[in-house]
Amino acid sequence: MSPRNSSPVVLCIGGSDSSAGAGIQADLKTAAAMGAWCHTVLTAVTAQTPLAVTAVFPLDTAILEAQISAIMALENEAKNLAPQVLKVGMLASEDQIRSLATLQNRYHLPMVVDTVMKASSGAELGARALAPALVEYLTASITLLTPNLPEAAAILGKAEARSPTEMCEQARSLRALGFKAVLLKGGHLSGGKVVDVLVSDEGETFYEDEKLCTPHTHGSGCTLATAIAVGLAKRKSLVEAIKDARSFVRQAILNAIEQAKQQPFVETNGPLLHFKRRDDL
Repeated sequence: MSPRNSSPVVLCIGGSDSSAGAGIQADLKTAAAMGAWCHTVLTAVTAQTPLAVTAVFPLDTAILEAQISAIMALENEAKNLAPQVLKVGMLASEDQIRSLATLQNRYHLPMVVDTVMKASSGAELGARALAPALVEYLTASITLLTPNLPEAAAILGKAEARSPTEMCEQARSLRALGFKAVLLKGGHLSGGKVVDVLVSDEGETFYEDEKLCTPHTHGSGCTLATAIAVGLAKRKSLVEAIKDARSFVRQAILNAIEQAKQQPFVETNGPLLHFKRRDDL
């Protein structure tokens, strides 16, 4: 990572959420709230709300490549705006995965990948059929993979983990495929705790918090991965970046809970609130 710029700059690659709760819109809000500059590259345009995804329009790989090339040219044209870390969310086709792998082999930036397969409303986004392509083309380039339990199960072809012990086993299995580090998110586990497991060269780290009982978590996966990317751009260790990102997501959920007490946007699957509500503006 280049020491030239003390200001964190990330490049977020993913789909557009027309309701602004997840995807690129959540990436922008996360980076802004954490004091980072966020470039954006679209892989798809979706027509969606927190309640449903009604259409997905993947973009041509030429559009993806042109966007990335334009931003990466800043290394020569405006170094202080050049990305320091990549965050990747929704990838809409195998061609996009191959194109991203080719470009990443050229630029070699740290890369956090959120394996988006479903929207929190339940709609398919990144097809599960793309999991083999992700492993084949991008494994060696990924600094951190952040799957949830269903996504990890899909990649491994196994049943979902049902305990922290099984989560650790699956995270190790993912690392064995070649990923440098894996953060397996345990939000789908039953019980009163949220447990996430990081497996990396430094060993195994467990993160645990009391589970917040709320239906308003739209965009939480996108937000977490982007917050980690921002932490890495701030030159934090992976363990520290994840710790701080989890705290940021937790606060954004608490903000959403507070909003819901006053006037919920929707009854279920409401968006996180990345900024605390202000009524004085």
